[in-house]
Amino acid sequence: MSETLLRVLLVEDNPGDAELVYARLEDSTALPCHLHHVTRLDAAMQWLKDMPVHVVLLDLTLPDASGVEAVHKLHAVPGAAPIVILTGRQDEDLASQALGAGAQDYLLKSDLSGPALLRAMRYAIERKRVAEALNERERQLSALFDSALDGLVIADTEGIISESNPAACALIGLPPDQVCGQRLAAFGTPPLTLESDAGSDVPTDEQRSGEFCLLRPDGTVRDIEYRTTAHFLPGRHLWIWRDVTARVLAQEALRQANMQLIQRVAALEQYNAEITLLNEMGELLLAAQTIAEASQIIAQWAPRLFPTVTGAAYLLNAQRTFVEAIAVWGTAASLEHDFPLEDCWALRRGRPHVVQTNTGGVLCAHVDSLPAQSSRLCFPMTAAGEVLGLL
Repeated sequence: MSETLLRVLLVEDNPGDAELVYARLEDSTALPCHLHHVTRLDAAMQWLKDMPVHVVLLDLTLPDASGVEAVHKLHAVPGAAPIVILTGRQDEDLASQALGAGAQDYLLKSDLSGPALLRAMRYAIERKRVAEALNERERQLSALFDSALDGLVIADTEGIISESNPAACALIGLPPDQVCGQRLAAFGTPPLTLESDAGSDVPTDEQRSGEFCLLRPDGTVRDIEYRTTAHFLPGRHLWIWRDVTARVLAQEALRQANMQLIQRVAALEQYNAEITLLNEMGELLLAAQTIAEASQIIAQWAPRLFPTVTGAAYLLNAQRTFVEAIAVWGTAASLEHDFPLEDCWALRRGRPHVVQTNTGGVLCAHVDSLPAQSSRLCFPMTAAGEVLGLL
């Protein structure tokens, strides 16, 4: 979304539930929101006509509409916004039906939170955008296919081409005089034939359809969808060719786009999970009263934040000459439990120090060696401009 203000329309006739939504949106500061509240569906439809919004939060039990009917009516408004259903637990089945009618997501009011509500609205907007882009692409492809001229080829029972129209010649990549007289099998894989399974001639007017790869003289290959009618003239068979290469490529592009969307959604969920862990650990650390408590918190939470990383947290001793490990996770044997301050470049320079095997760098004295395809990060921990320790 390019706009910094999220315009939200809340359609809710219960004042308490509306206040809940207001409160949850105020709790979430990740994206500023402008919330407009109406209590009836007809007011919502009028507002959407006059003032477009980014997303609609819809209750399914309204005075003038309920259930799937409300979703259908909102979708009928030109340029309708994505819809997120807000429902009670007893309405989960109805909410599922609303999703089938075109809503993008639904949330239970009893589980409503600021981050969950904001995430659902963002996902709904993205799903709507992607769906519209895919639908537009499909409409363009359909228009292209419907308006395209098909290739027509007439061949005898031996598969020898006797006639071909300009569209077929363009598909093959040869002029008519070089197409006629050729065998169908010379251009297709698998070879085109009208023999029955027993190898005998097929009955009159039998129709078949399928796909094959058209091998062109210039070495290129086209994906062709065909329909054929046997003996449409005595001893002659009609082949209708349609180039579907663009459709095959588009389907693959759509498949890749769907995979990318799934990966992006997974990345967002992972990011949200990590932020939640960081917030929880931060709250615990603020409440810790001793170094021992802080050490225990870091030792328990760091492996969850960095499950594939070995690390340790160090504090300077009272004389500020050594750092001592207060929490260690991962492969502890590969880490020093205490070492002089001057052995670490990060502590000496007062900023992070990174060494990677593929890019090189000066290794700290407290690190014996660096395994292949790995990296080492030393990060000084400071407060009020004073170095307190190392991560």
